[in-house]
Amino acid sequence: MLFLVSNIVRESSIPFLFFRDLHSHVSSVHHQGIIHRDIKPANLLWTEDRRQVKIGDFGVSHFSYAQRLAAAGGKDGQHDPDDPLLLDDSSLTRRAGTPSFLAPEVIYEHTTDVASSSSPIPAAGSSSSLPTVTTSPIPNIADRPEINKSIDVWALGVTLYCLLFGTTPFVADKGTSGTGSEFTLYNAICNTDWTVPHTMGYDKIVTGGRHPDPNCEGASIICLLDRFLQKDSKIRITLDQVKVRILSKLLIGFRMRPQTTAFH
Repeated sequence: MLFLVSNIVRESSIPFLFFRDLHSHVSSVHHQGIIHRDIKPANLLWTEDRRQVKIGDFGVSHFSYAQRLAAAGGKDGQHDPDDPLLLDDSSLTRRAGTPSFLAPEVIYEHTTDVASSSSPIPAAGSSSSLPTVTTSPIPNIADRPEINKSIDVWALGVTLYCLLFGTTPFVADKGTSGTGSEFTLYNAICNTDWTVPHTMGYDKIVTGGRHPDPNCEGASIICLLDRFLQKDSKIRITLDQVKVRILSKLLIGFRMRPQTTAFH
């Protein structure tokens, strides 16, 4: 029997080592050329003995022949590796998945040009969360970054943030209406930085803030999150760089906070 991770998190505090399993499963899926496109706590399933996590809901997933070919070392005895139809990943530009977990390159049209490159990215939810923009805030669609398996890495980072802090790192600006919109959410994802509460996890590990002192107890986790949540996919961490032994060292002993909110 399988249980939704998000439901179990709401019911009790549980070990956090399953993130290591999640990393392994996503790596395996990517090796087969599959990009999930909707990784989030609600799509993670835990076995009844709570020893293994599985990924569910591949309804919006995408098969990338180019990715599969690269994983196989560029060799395929059954298909023409230069077939343009097989190499076409243009469908990845069509928005799919859960808004709060979408990577910036998927919603690239919401990226704005900050007037001063020396100004820090404002924190999500702050009064200055909307940066000053030029007269042409919508970037040239021809400059859209490549959309590839890195979008799943971003979603893994958002999922890790959810499990540590009980909320998503980017939220819609509610404004005067008191309710947010997808537009303001996408603006936050593309143009604002994420904030870090004082403590994380069920054991309330001190985080040290957004840019913690290296000697702070939670600094290694925040630094890992920072690598996951890079808006530029070219410098975002890859799953190959996230070694299982590193995850074991970082996440052992951490416990997730019981949740009262489902992540849909």
